[in-house]
Formats: sequence, C-alpha cells, structure tokens
Amino acid sequence: MKTIISAIVALISLLFILLSFRGIEDCRICPTTATEAILDTTGKTEGDLPVYVPGSIRLEPIDPEHNEFAFTPTKRRVYYMIPGSFFEFGDPSILETPLDEKAKEPQEMALVTFIRHYKVKREDFDKAVEERRALNVRLGNDMTNEWYELPNADIIYTFDNDIINEYYRRA
Repeated sequence: MKTIISAIVALISLLFILLSFRGIEDCRICPTTATEAILDTTGKTEGDLPVYVPGSIRLEPIDPEHNEFAFTPTKRRVYYMIPGSFFEFGDPSILETPLDEKAKEPQEMALVTFIRHYKVKREDFDKAVEERRALNVRLGNDMTNEWYELPNADIIYTFDNDIINEYYRRA
C-alpha cells in the first residue's frame, strides 16, 4: 500500500513538474508588454495558416520621387528585404537583380529565395526571427510599423508563392 501511495505521489509530482515547464515555455512567447501584445498581426484559427489583417501593419507611404525600388511595390517592405539577422546563413548578394530586371517587381519573396539557396532550417529561421524580435524590443522599434515587421515563418515555409504574395500584400 505504501508503495502504491509513493508511486501516486511521484506520478503527481512528475505531472506537476511537467505542467510547470509547459507554463514556463508558454510564457516565453506570451506578450509581456503593451508593445508586444499588439505584435500579432494575423487572424488565425486552429490548424489554419495565419491571415494578414489589413491595417495591422502601418504602411509607409510610397513617394514616387524617392521610391527606393525601381517599381511600385505591391507587397510590404519585409517581402523585398533580407533582415541583417539572417546574414549568418549566407551572403544576401546572391539575390542581386540584374540591371535589366530592376524595374520589374519580383514574383518570389527575397527570404524564400534566400532560404532555398542556403537551405535554412525552420528552427534556425525561427531563432533568427526571435533574435530580431528581441533586438526590436530592446531598441523600442514599433513592430506594427512596416519598417520593423518580422517575417512570418508559417507563411514563408509553405514555399507557396500564391499564399506568400497574398499574405504580404500592401493593404
């Protein structure tokens, strides 16, 4: 009888420890500040891919005279850029567009091309995004602003250009 009670107590203790670790893990990704609380820019239902909610990212106006692109972008800024936190995976200059192609909008997100070329694992990608998130928080960057938007791995790792292009549209 004493052995059964000891086993039950041990099992309950183990269960409590596992639940405690699960709670700690969940809190790692829970918003801890008002700024972080508004960072979820997606609508999401269980099992579905995230859906971009128009207006959740503040878009910068495109000034035709000072447009940094040789075309009028139809996607948000993060679609065209390789954030510095990803340079550890490889040289982004592999994505440089030939001069005769500069005036055309790319049909594939720069990060998708980069990930395919350097075979970046999802876990490594997630780590780089979290490092970028931590840096943005430390610097006080507003990640609801187009300039500081973080790439969405769930969308990117579909490698489906239709899904990616729809998600990153300027709306």
